[in-house]
Amino acid sequence: MSHKTAIIAYNPKSGSFNQARLDQLSAVFSAAGYVCKLVDSYSDELIELVPYAAHICVVGGDGTLRDVVARIINLAGLPPISVYPAGTINLVARELRYPRNIRKFVARVVDGQTPRRLYVSDINTQPMLVCASIGPDSLAVAAVSEDLKRRIGRFAYAVELSKLLLRWPRYALSVRADGVTYNCEAAFALNGRYFAGPWRLSKKADMAVPTMELLLLPRARRRDYLRLIFSVTAIPALASKEWIRVRTTSVELHADSPLPVQVDGDIAETLPVTIAINGQQMLFA
Repeated sequence: MSHKTAIIAYNPKSGSFNQARLDQLSAVFSAAGYVCKLVDSYSDELIELVPYAAHICVVGGDGTLRDVVARIINLAGLPPISVYPAGTINLVARELRYPRNIRKFVARVVDGQTPRRLYVSDINTQPMLVCASIGPDSLAVAAVSEDLKRRIGRFAYAVELSKLLLRWPRYALSVRADGVTYNCEAAFALNGRYFAGPWRLSKKADMAVPTMELLLLPRARRRDYLRLIFSVTAIPALASKEWIRVRTTSVELHADSPLPVQVDGDIAETLPVTIAINGQQMLFA
């Protein structure tokens, strides 16, 4: 098999699945000198082809990338990966500034620059690429339907969050990091810069660094959450001095209820969870 094989991995069940886009990506990679293999991201063929590939292009969002990463044990042994941004939020693609234009995307991927080495975390037994959260936003994500996501994209999350304003449940969380226990009502674990789109909850979070940033809200009342949203999207000075910020490599989160945990835009776990930086680095072209 050619040493210039490129795997183009996709989820055929995703709402963003587009065969014409896959064919165009394959054609442009082929023109750049690669032998392309279009592979279902859930198939055994993907795992079989990985040792022979010079590049893996994941077509989709953070969920599709996370599914691919979850099936590969030796992340450090992977060839360089790229993520064509075809999902709802595309946090990793945003982190790495991949363009949507297919020709510009492939040119960027094959330009010969040194790949970026990024860390991911493990949340219980699953990977966490960019972020996780527990609180009103994770309850909103749990309520979002795939149909609504398909129709209005990331605004589906805002719709469900607005519905919560009527009843606004609050839960007590226990967060333990570096031997210290914190009590809060909303928690965010941040590997990367972005959260829920182009917004940043931490100026220090960086996937190139083997630590994560925690943002903990001691109280998550309606006004606290609205303050958080406005501080992130419009007026940074609104950020509260009561909010707790911690840099760590591992954190345990508990609650009296099995609350849903948002991971990279999807519900992937329920409390309790342990999140820890994975020592393996992945190469991104």
